Amino acid sequence: ADKRFLDAVDSSEHSRKQWFDDAIFKGWEAIEKQDYGLAARRFNQAHLISPAHASVFHGFAVIVHERFKDAAFAEELFQAGSKQAEKPHNYMADYGRLLLIINKPKEALPILEIGVEHSPLNPNAWSNLAIARLYAGRSEAACEAIEEAEKLSPPPYVHSDILWLRRNANCEN
Repeated sequence: ADKRFLDAVDSSEHSRKQWFDDAIFKGWEAIEKQDYGLAARRFNQAHLISPAHASVFHGFAVIVHERFKDAAFAEELFQAGSKQAEKPHNYMADYGRLLLIINKPKEALPILEIGVEHSPLNPNAWSNLAIARLYAGRSEAACEAIEEAEKLSPPPYVHSDILWLRRNANCEN
C-alpha cells in the first residue's frame, strides 16, 4: 500500500511537496475534528513522502498526547522532530507548551524562548513563555512576555492566563 501510494504521488501532476503539504493540512483538519485515526493516516502519508520533516513528528506528538494521553511518548516525538532541519514556525512553541502541560517548566523555558523567535506573532507562544519565566523565578521577564502577548490580540482563552500571570508575577497594570 505504501509503494502504491508513493507510485501515485510520483506519477501525478503535483510535486511531492504539494502532496506533503496537502497530507499535513488534512492531518491537522482531522485533529481539529478529533478524528485521530484519519489524522494518523494523513501524517503517515506525509512521513512516506518526507520522513525527516518535523511536521510529521509534530502531528504524531499531538495525536499521541490527545488520543492516547501518552505525554512521555509525545515528548519523545517532539524531541526527535526538533532535530530536523525543516520545522513549521509554531513547532517549538507547541513543544514548549507540551512541556508546560506535563509540568516541566524548566525544560520548557529554552524551548519557548526559541518558540517566540520562530513564531513572534503567536500570542499563545508569548503567554506560555511568560508562564515558564514565572516558574523560573523571572517575574520581570514574565511581565515582558505578557506585554508581548497582549500586543498581539490574544484569543479569549489566553486572557485568563494573562490575568493569572499578571497577578502572580506582580506585573504593573
